[in-house]
Amino acid sequence: MNELDQILSLEFKKEVADRYFGFRKLIEDDIKAYNEQLLVSFRHLEQTIGLDLIRLYILLKHPNLIEKFFKLTGLEDNIFFDPYLLESPTIKKRVFYGYHSKGLTKRKRFTHLFLQIYKELDQYLESYDYTLQKLISEQETITEEIKLFYKNNDLSSILGFFRNLDSGGIAPSVAATGETQAEGDARLARKMRVQQPQAVDKILPTMKPLKSFKSIKSPLIQLIHQAFEQQGRPDIQHLCN
Repeated sequence: MNELDQILSLEFKKEVADRYFGFRKLIEDDIKAYNEQLLVSFRHLEQTIGLDLIRLYILLKHPNLIEKFFKLTGLEDNIFFDPYLLESPTIKKRVFYGYHSKGLTKRKRFTHLFLQIYKELDQYLESYDYTLQKLISEQETITEEIKLFYKNNDLSSILGFFRNLDSGGIAPSVAATGETQAEGDARLARKMRVQQPQAVDKILPTMKPLKSFKSIKSPLIQLIHQAFEQQGRPDIQHLCN
């Protein structure tokens, strides 16, 4: 290979390599941004939906009432539930801090606080479901990007092409390890392969919005009053101070 051919070969290989690693970097940046969104969404889940569920668990207190609540509202899993939460006075104070209880009677204050938190939870769940669908769509897009990238950029074929370009088409030799250069290229390509993004449902639980408040208002109020009575008609006003 003369000097001009070598220069052209180097320029061509640089162009191919720049394109390969440029596209790869774009995909890796998309995966990084996606993973960051997953982390932010998980933290948001804990700080909004998680805390509201804990507040409602504490107000319902009894496991049988919590189970009724889930069946009534359409929630499928008692996520964030821990029996310890129902008994810890410190946690109760912390999770209700800043809320305001309205009403002239203990029953009214208890009911108002429960419904206030319930409606807040409903809004959070709607927002969360929207975010979840966006993340699923993003995951699918990145998966397709990776498939298309490797369809158009097979690293082992690129390395083999470069080698043939330099050797003038001479057959690949056998390395000291006993594998051909083509086999070594394929092994390197597997090692460098971009990993698929983590599935959304492996990190974030699927939680649909609550049933319409109007459709369950009457039985929900009954459930709240049942919880109030079973706890000895507590005055929750002190929790909100």
